[in-house]
Amino acid sequence: LNIALSLEQDCKNATIRVYDILGRLQMEIISDTNLSRGEHSFSTNLNKLNNGVYLLITQIDGKYSIDKFANF
Repeated sequence: LNIALSLEQDCKNATIRVYDILGRLQMEIISDTNLSRGEHSFSTNLNKLNNGVYLLITQIDGKYSIDKFANF
């Protein structure tokens, strides 16, 4: 899984997590991380996840983004 973030300003608290469809935390990609303004990319291996549908929840300074993806 590759994640690209483009930040217009510095961020003091960024978290990216993967949850299963039932809302259980499966993976933490970054947690409470400071990020500078600009482009950032993160990648992680999904081999540990079972086949199914997951939610990628990105939190940047209190604002949330939720994306759904399938792992097969």
